[in-house]
Amino acid sequence: MDSEYFVKGIVSSVRDSAVNDTLSLMEEPPGRRPRKKVIELSEWYNEQSITNKEMIKKALYEVVDASLFGIFAVIDGVRTIEDTENKGVFKLFFNKDGEKKLINEESNEYLHDIYNSITNSRE
Repeated sequence: MDSEYFVKGIVSSVRDSAVNDTLSLMEEPPGRRPRKKVIELSEWYNEQSITNKEMIKKALYEVVDASLFGIFAVIDGVRTIEDTENKGVFKLFFNKDGEKKLINEESNEYLHDIYNSITNSRE
């Protein structure tokens, strides 16, 4: 696994799933007793026109993209989450069959740049 493969996996398994699962939840809340806020969202969402529903979908993608971009920027070390002068470094490893691969090597392209490249090409 390399950094591009990892980010592509996040796009399909996390980004797209988050948006599609949220839309599905708003269209038809699952379960016998959905949470009140889910019912409220569903009632509001189902009153929207097709054009508005498409705009809602675009907005959801923007929210998910901003969140994942921020997480990747933190992992890349270009956005900090510590309030101290001496900052730590995140190292993201993939282990499989006894092989350990560093996904966010400093010599590679940043994960957040790869993410932008992949998601911007889908627009």
